[in-house]
Amino acid sequence: MANMTDYLRWRGDLAMDEFPLNDADALVLSCLSYIDLTGFVPAERAEDIPYTTLREALAGGPTVTVRDAVDGLLSHVGGDISGRLRTLASLDADWLRALGDSRRFGGLLLHDYRDVLDESRALQFAALQIDLPDGDSFVSFRGTDLTIVGWREDFMLSFTQTESQTLAREYMERAVRRASRRGHRVLVGGHSKGGNLAAFGAASCPEPLRDRIGTVWSFDGPGMAHEVMPRSAYEVLGERYRRFVPAYSVIGMLFDHPEEPRTYVRSTADRINQHDPMSWELTPQGLVDAGELQNDARIIDDAIERWYSDVPLDERAVFVNELFDVLGAGGATSFDGMYDPASVQKVLSAAANASDASKDIVAKLVSSTVSTTVDAYRSAASEAIDSARSAAASALATAGESVAEQTADLLKTVAGRMSRHAGERASRVEADQAGEADRPEGALQGARDGALAPRGHGILARREATGRIVRVEPPEGDGGDDAPRNAEGSQESEDSIVLERVLPNGSVRRPFE
Repeated sequence: MANMTDYLRWRGDLAMDEFPLNDADALVLSCLSYIDLTGFVPAERAEDIPYTTLREALAGGPTVTVRDAVDGLLSHVGGDISGRLRTLASLDADWLRALGDSRRFGGLLLHDYRDVLDESRALQFAALQIDLPDGDSFVSFRGTDLTIVGWREDFMLSFTQTESQTLAREYMERAVRRASRRGHRVLVGGHSKGGNLAAFGAASCPEPLRDRIGTVWSFDGPGMAHEVMPRSAYEVLGERYRRFVPAYSVIGMLFDHPEEPRTYVRSTADRINQHDPMSWELTPQGLVDAGELQNDARIIDDAIERWYSDVPLDERAVFVNELFDVLGAGGATSFDGMYDPASVQKVLSAAANASDASKDIVAKLVSSTVSTTVDAYRSAASEAIDSARSAAASALATAGESVAEQTADLLKTVAGRMSRHAGERASRVEADQAGEADRPEGALQGARDGALAPRGHGILARREATGRIVRVEPPEGDGGDDAPRNAEGSQESEDSIVLERVLPNGSVRRPFE
């Protein structure tokens, strides 16, 4: 099925004023912040630094087009963006190149890039702004990935306001103020933790500035615990807040508010890997609606909800640390690595000494993975069977074509032989008819019609060579010999066999009678 790269190829030739910004476009722009654009997009400038050009003044600072930034980056890394990719999502150079080459996105202006990484504080934050053709700006917040460290940060949202959220609120406020001075709005989006930062930054923006905030997109981003932020993004922003999660969502269902509208997106990946936005299915019209949350995801989500609902706010930090210490006990850094059999055994051993709530979550995650593995084996077996069937069908088709060719050759041979025999027979018939052309019509009528002529005076004979039956005139006299004679009175050839002789008195004499 089609993904974001396919969408860029389908819609990349349409400008924003021809086909307005939609949810699929917002997903594309939200994922752009996953690329480390340091050195290729102008950094966020301080408010007190003067502008050097009119263009900078109008844009609020130095800018670069998406096309130029992408071309510069790809040239710098030799086409391999893995060293610049800050996510385990399967974004690749083809996606980035399609983005830069497109008429739809290539000319958009990038600016105010900010990237903060402080491992000592477990702080990871990045954002940038994209100016749209109508003058509005889109703020893209970077999310986390499927690493265990990234998940730990997501779970920290259950008991505290993180430093990343504080930076997101400050960045958002600056962006809205600059847009407001130009008479424009700010749209904002993010994937995973970036979706949470988008919602938090917009919802916590000073109330006088909120009218300048347009649509806010959260793509599988966790919600906000009520104890940490009493009013949700949906309560603050209403219909401007748009939420998308895959059919199997865990991260995006953290601290869920059931009253919030959301769209479940169909994915080509299995279970937890549906968090990867490149697995989400798209059409030229946008994201494909999956209809509802998968049941096996709901089981895990319910277990997590019970876990943080039953634990007091001041104790959640202890439980978060316990849970992720258990999940990391096998030495894995990502959930894919955690599901290695040796790692699973160590995780289960560590879980034996954990709280009942942590045991419940770990058990369901492992159970889900076992189901995924079994399904994978079944799928592989099914594909092998289908492949074997396909090979057999192909062999039968090849054999069928060979038989058909041989049959056609045989039919051609038979038809040729029949044609030759028919020609030879026609030649003999013509020769016979030519030899009998001078005979009286009545004498030859029986042979031509394939039936005997009425009996009359004469001899009825069959020519052995040709099988033709002829009537010949007898010699003068009552008896004569039995040898058949032709119409001229000469004796018929020796290979003629007399069938009967009709005498002048009307009696019939047959040989051997």
